[in-house]
Amino acid sequence: MALEFATPQAEVRTSEVNALPIDAVADTLSALEYVEVKGYVADAAGNPMTDFNGFVYPTVYDQRSEVTTLNNDGGNGGVPYSEWRNRIYTGAVRAEEGVFSFDFIVPRDIAYAPARGRISYYAVDGERDAHGYTEDLFIGGVSEDAVLDNVGPDIELYLNDTSFVNGGTTDPNPVLFARLRDDQGLNTVGNGIGHDLKATLDGGTSVVLNEFYASDLDTYQSGRVVYPFRDLEEGPHTLELKAWDVHNNSAKASLDFVVVSDLNVFLDNVINYPNPVGSQGTTFRFDHNQACVDLGLELHIYDSRGTVVWHGERNETPAGYRVDGWNWSGESNQGAALGQGTYLYRLDVRTPEGRQASQTGRLVLLH
Repeated sequence: MALEFATPQAEVRTSEVNALPIDAVADTLSALEYVEVKGYVADAAGNPMTDFNGFVYPTVYDQRSEVTTLNNDGGNGGVPYSEWRNRIYTGAVRAEEGVFSFDFIVPRDIAYAPARGRISYYAVDGERDAHGYTEDLFIGGVSEDAVLDNVGPDIELYLNDTSFVNGGTTDPNPVLFARLRDDQGLNTVGNGIGHDLKATLDGGTSVVLNEFYASDLDTYQSGRVVYPFRDLEEGPHTLELKAWDVHNNSAKASLDFVVVSDLNVFLDNVINYPNPVGSQGTTFRFDHNQACVDLGLELHIYDSRGTVVWHGERNETPAGYRVDGWNWSGESNQGAALGQGTYLYRLDVRTPEGRQASQTGRLVLLH
């Protein structure tokens, strides 16, 4: 007895493309054309689900690609077949009362001879989900109303989360997190030679990230890339990301970082701000290599005679490689005001296994 796949019973349907009913005429989507798609979520009988309030994840594909199997078994050659491979747009939009719409601009790097394209959908509303597709559209040609654009995308690069700063530290398995924005949208089709969204580590082999890009909710003008690296060598590295917009304008951004083995606790950039410390107190921040580890933190502040004037402990499980937000009022543990002058502090960090590291610093107290 074979198991049946758990496919959604509800359907996602397309109602209009560029204000034309999908069942009336198959519209042709041309390069650099602005496109608006409308649709709805329906039950198994085709009735609109007006109580469906969730999210729809559309993926618009260029024409089918002709590919060949790799012939890994050493037979008489690869087997040719076609598949929906090159993505014109992928994103996420809200569905309200079962209805949704999304828009995008078709990249320049499509196949120009008109042929059928495809829109695939997945939708979710709590525990309910739906899927669907349409191939009632054509892809090809170039829009006569294209907007002139010669500016590349804006790129922000991080590792693990947006608290990472250039030159910071990480463990051997960091996650590339990139934010990209362009008024005309990003090109992740994969048809144009040299126009892939790529990351290059230390000037070596590039990784194509087209499939790792997704537009932000309800917009085609911005999105993000999340890509995991594995087993990077200890020491300094440089990561470069190159992106293209739909007009094939490019931009680059780079990020320097240092890989430190996660077997040992590593601390860096331990600071407090503001420093000097005024009446509003100060905040401590530090970088480390123990993401997603339950850390025990201990902070001692000493006066010029080496006496502990304040001591604090806390637990932290950081998602990334920076801990921020430990505030100190500038008073003793008993709430007494401390005199002006220079103080030393020591930060101790411990893991559940007993690995630890410490780092010291100086602060000036003004009040």
